[in-house]
Amino acid sequence: MGKFKFTKFNVEPTEMDWLRMATLIDTEGSVKVARNKPQPKCGGKSFYYALYVQVTNSDPRIPYWCLRIFGGNMEVRKPKNTKHKIVYVFWSLSRRAEKILEGCLPYFLAKKDQAELALMLRHTVGNTKFCRGGVSPEREIQRESIWKQLTALKHRNFTPEEAKLITDTVQ
Repeated sequence: MGKFKFTKFNVEPTEMDWLRMATLIDTEGSVKVARNKPQPKCGGKSFYYALYVQVTNSDPRIPYWCLRIFGGNMEVRKPKNTKHKIVYVFWSLSRRAEKILEGCLPYFLAKKDQAELALMLRHTVGNTKFCRGGVSPEREIQRESIWKQLTALKHRNFTPEEAKLITDTVQ
């Protein structure tokens, strides 16, 4: 069986679907770019970057809705600590994740900057296969720079003063 290639969503998302998905990613989800080491066994010379979009919740209806509308994957994560709840995780990667972020972009409040950087990095990848060899040193520097910016955004901590400035500008 050949590799899966994204062609379309399970259903055509409505504007309300995009708004809901953006809200879920903003509040219960994450935008992530995984940076994987080069694979020498297949001639890889450059880091491999993979875009992920994820929504996690203890109510299975939320990630199941994401799966039903946008396709992708869903898994159940049982906690090691029995005092914690089971969580349900919707996730999508690469081209499908790219299309999800593009559709949600106008509706993001908190993660718009992360989505823009993730899409910028994703657009440097194209549709190449995993073990195709290296990219130019300039492209590798560009990817690493974007990846570092995204990582910094994900770990930022707003001071009360910064939070006040932000809340004053939210419309």
